[in-house]
Amino acid sequence: MAVLATFQAGCDGRPAETLSAGGDPSQGAVAPAPSPNSRESTSIRSLVASEELILQLGTQIDLLNQSALNLCIPDSGSRPLFARRIRVVDLAAAAEGDSSQALPLDLQATDWPVNGQDRLEVLDKLDLWRPMFGRVD
Repeated sequence: MAVLATFQAGCDGRPAETLSAGGDPSQGAVAPAPSPNSRESTSIRSLVASEELILQLGTQIDLLNQSALNLCIPDSGSRPLFARRIRVVDLAAAAEGDSSQALPLDLQATDWPVNGQDRLEVLDKLDLWRPMFGRVD
């Protein structure tokens, strides 16, 4: 198993180096670390930023998921995710019997049309997906 240690550039301004454990620069065990502007460094920074975003969004999606389970988006838990005023495009009311399909286990699939017009809503009055949530038994 190889162990690597990375050292930052010193006061003398020499580039950072990567040494294998027990390596000695005089014995040729030194490999230069990627420069901060290299393609590899850029890729690593991008990967870290993506992972941080996934963690942040995961928490927010969990809050929205809980709101959906409560049949109310937004509810008190997810309300902080929304601006005070928000422009929304929401579900339109589905016509009775429109695009419904019976499934096993007494389930039903419905195609929900999307209202083609956006509207400006105040957060206190926002109630997303109401046509669908209103039909949940």
